[in-house]
Amino acid sequence: MRYLKSRPSRLVSSVSVLSMAGIALGVAALVVAMGLMSGYRTEIREKLIGANAEVVVFPMMPGGDADPAAVEARLRKVARVRAVAPVVYQTGIAASAATPDGEDAVLKGIDPGAEGKVSELGAYLPDAAKAIAPASAGTPASGR
Repeated sequence: MRYLKSRPSRLVSSVSVLSMAGIALGVAALVVAMGLMSGYRTEIREKLIGANAEVVVFPMMPGGDADPAAVEARLRKVARVRAVAPVVYQTGIAASAATPDGEDAVLKGIDPGAEGKVSELGAYLPDAAKAIAPASAGTPASGR
């Protein structure tokens, strides 16, 4: 402060004070933003990881293995595998009145009973069994 006040020109002193105040404000905003983001980072990571299984196995070739039960049996034999649950991913389009042309979406088909063993579905969707209705044998999965 002594350095700023000792300048003979008040213009230089005023510009210096404004510059330092701007830098201090910018640093304060950066510290606040970093503090908020590091706090949210843990929460976001837990939600993203908790809603999905730790490992997802995909077939190497299109069409994959014809017998999913055999794949599950092989995976259960792997050391340190605690649970296995089948899942189906399918691309689709989600449309609404706001977006009549639709937006690309990836749909995830799960078995609610088995999914609870490999992810924390119940923590994010408490009534998963009620919200996720199993497809009936006569109804195609695509809803056509």
